[in-house]
Amino acid sequence: MMCAGAIVLSLLFFGAARLLGFTDLPQTAPELSAFVVALNLSVPMAVWMRFRGMEWRPRLGTRMPHGVSARRVEPG
Repeated sequence: MMCAGAIVLSLLFFGAARLLGFTDLPQTAPELSAFVVALNLSVPMAVWMRFRGMEWRPRLGTRMPHGVSARRVEPG
């Protein structure tokens, strides 16, 4: 679902940009293009997860990268 939504949203966004005269947006504004693609991946995924009944509340595993401890490690 995430990829399908991203493809549709990206085609819409970059197609509209092309119609407005921005023919090569990824070359002229790579940061904006990367942001739009990231947004186009995140929004459909969040909508699908909500549709499937997942909670908005973050879990411990989503707040902390794997292998990172909340404790401070003292050099031995």
